[in-house]
Amino acid sequence: KALAAAAAADVCLVAVGTSSAEGSDRDTLALDADEDALVEAVARLGVPTVVAVAQPGPVLLPWASEVDAVLLQGLGGQEAGGAVADVLFGAVAPAGRLPFALPHRDNEQNLTRAQYPGLPPYPGMPPGPRVYYYEGLDVGYRWYSAHGVEPAFAFGHGLSYTTFAYGGPRVLAAGGDGGRVVVEVALDVRNDGDAAGREVAQLYVTFPEWLG
Repeated sequence: KALAAAAAADVCLVAVGTSSAEGSDRDTLALDADEDALVEAVARLGVPTVVAVAQPGPVLLPWASEVDAVLLQGLGGQEAGGAVADVLFGAVAPAGRLPFALPHRDNEQNLTRAQYPGLPPYPGMPPGPRVYYYEGLDVGYRWYSAHGVEPAFAFGHGLSYTTFAYGGPRVLAAGGDGGRVVVEVALDVRNDGDAAGREVAQLYVTFPEWLG
């Protein structure tokens, strides 16, 4: 019935999702197999397809290249329905950006069991796993950067119904105190598209190469 309705539609909206809670982590970043199969089946019909995903964190989107748009909505609470409708029907242009990188597969970073979910406690230790953070600071997008791996969707990724033009950044002030370095940077951002919208300007810094 779902596929018959989709085949007769002008545009298909497929709503899928997953959840987790304190003390009940997800076993996988994938959606339920039935949900992935539904998205793929609808996409094969050739009808413009938008997928709205409700998720508590990173998820796998193996069909992303087969659909026309993906809206990651997080867990928006009781007003999530209205907010998603506003974005889908153009009342509000999407402006959110990914606060994490999306991987291609589960455990793309090849974490060992000692790192997650952890090893059994030693005799006499309090209950709970022993977790070893061998990855150091290479967590999330830092791991992708350090290992030269392209994620499925990068940290900070996000699209809009309009486009923006950026002027060159300018350093207005630099200083510091108490071991902190404070830098003030400004740049001009202009909406040069056809729709109203908001932009999230992102500035990324790193250590100079001579530091090693």
